[in-house]
Amino acid sequence: MTTLRSIRSPSVRALGLVATGLILGSVFAAGARAQDPHSGHAEHDSAASAYAELEDRAVKALSEEEARGLERGEGMGFALSAELNGVPGPKHALELAEELSLTDPQRRAIGEIEERMAEEARAIGAEVLSLETELDRRFAHGHVTPDDVERLSVEIGEARGRLRAVHLNAHLETAEILDEGQVERYNRLRGYTP
Repeated sequence: MTTLRSIRSPSVRALGLVATGLILGSVFAAGARAQDPHSGHAEHDSAASAYAELEDRAVKALSEEEARGLERGEGMGFALSAELNGVPGPKHALELAEELSLTDPQRRAIGEIEERMAEEARAIGAEVLSLETELDRRFAHGHVTPDDVERLSVEIGEARGRLRAVHLNAHLETAEILDEGQVERYNRLRGYTP
C-alpha cells in the first residue's frame, strides 16, 4: 500500500504549491472585485456596498451554492490540502476507477470511505447551516449580544474544522488503499503532474 511519504514527491509538492497559489490568487482577486463598488457597474453609487445585492439570501453569510454544498456534504475545497499535494480523494478515485485499474475490493473499500465521508459531511454541514441560521436570525431580530456572537462564531469555526477534517481524512484513507502506481496515475489524470 501507498504511504503518505511516498506520495509526497518533490515534483508533486511543487505542483501542489503552484496550483494552491493560483487558486488562492483567483479567490483573492475575485474577493477584491466583489468588494470594489465600481467593478462591473458603469453607473453605481460610490457609497453603495458590494454586498447590496446579497440581502435577499436565506442565510446572509452563505451563498445558495455554499448552503447546498453543506446540505449535500460536498467537498467545496475543504480537501485541497490533500488533493493538491498528491493525496487522492475517494470521489475522484471512483470516477477514475477504470483508468486506475481499481480492483473490486479497492472499489468497495473506497466506496465505503466515500459513503461514510458524505454521511458525516452532511451531518456536520447541517450543523453549520443551523448555527449560521441562528446567528443570522439573531442579527435580523436585533436580539444578539457580544457573548452570542462569540459563542456562535466559535461553534461555526469548530464545526467547519470538523467538516474539513472529515474530507481530509477520507483522502488519507483512500491513499492507503491505492498502490503507488495508482496514486501516480490519479495525479496525472487529474492534471497535477505531467
